[in-house]
Amino acid sequence: MAKRAVWVCLVLAVFTAPVLATTLRVPKDYDTIQDAIDAASEGDVIKVSKGTYTESLRIDDHRNLTLKASGAVILDGEDARDLLDVDDSIGITVTGFRFVDAADTAVNIGGSDRVTISKCRFQGGQDALVIGECEDVVVTKCRFEEPNARAIRFDWGGGGTLPADCVVEKCRFDGSGSEALILDGQNHVVTKNRISNSLDEGIRVFGEGHTITKNRIEGTGQDGIYLASTGHLVQKNVILDAGEDGIDSDAGGCELISNKIVTTGNKGIRIDSNGNRVIKNKVIDPGDDGIDVTGEDNLIEKNLVKDCRDEGYRLRSPNNDIIRNKAKKCGTDVADSFASQNHYEKNSFPAPG
Repeated sequence: MAKRAVWVCLVLAVFTAPVLATTLRVPKDYDTIQDAIDAASEGDVIKVSKGTYTESLRIDDHRNLTLKASGAVILDGEDARDLLDVDDSIGITVTGFRFVDAADTAVNIGGSDRVTISKCRFQGGQDALVIGECEDVVVTKCRFEEPNARAIRFDWGGGGTLPADCVVEKCRFDGSGSEALILDGQNHVVTKNRISNSLDEGIRVFGEGHTITKNRIEGTGQDGIYLASTGHLVQKNVILDAGEDGIDSDAGGCELISNKIVTTGNKGIRIDSNGNRVIKNKVIDPGDDGIDVTGEDNLIEKNLVKDCRDEGYRLRSPNNDIIRNKAKKCGTDVADSFASQNHYEKNSFPAPG
């Protein structure tokens, strides 16, 4: 009986032993990156030596694969091809690559979970990075330079499954030809990024339940942040020199907390929806009104508007609460079309009407 127990243990040990990762080197072991991808097994690491590669790569049905640049590795699309497609895969990490001049999309991630894009640089192309029908994608410490359209676009891809639980953090976006970032799906986090000189909005938001926090957005052609859907937290962002509104909310149920907005072409904060909480924001030097509210059941509390050309606070609808706000050096502190139907309490200015 003892011998049989030992034999059973040995068999179990063989079948449960961890898969040993192998390092595949390009061009030392494989002539092309795609050859190495095709040969890779679960847990393998592909290390690519410095140089320029004119390949269109596809990672399809892989598990726990790392693609790592060793030195300056350029994937050049020559305006004729896309560069990397990740499909039907889990646990993919791509780090250290420079993606240049894709014909359309430099990197497309679809039908895949737990993908990390780290320390990569994207130059030119149309949409630099598209994320669709995925969960737990992380984009971290990347740089996006002058895409002709968007730097990152979340896209449901027509398949009915929205991306969820993704993170975009510590990236830099320069000179996007449209929006720097379009969010769609559920429960994404966008944090500690720097966005400058996008032709349209800095961040355009669809979907639900996103957290947008601690970003610096500067020199946008349109709004700094545009909220087209409900239920988002927008907190501790700095927005400078927005061509239109600093933050524009066209959908209800959002929280705008402790943001700093300096110099806009239009409103500092524009609310055109119901049930928002606008708390502890600073709006300085807006081109028009500081905080402009159309909609009901909004809480406007502990905000500061300063150096405003027109109204510090503009209320265009009834049934809102305006509490403990301040206005300094504004053309008019407050204007309210429904003064008797809005609630004012402990502001630095008297209730209108």
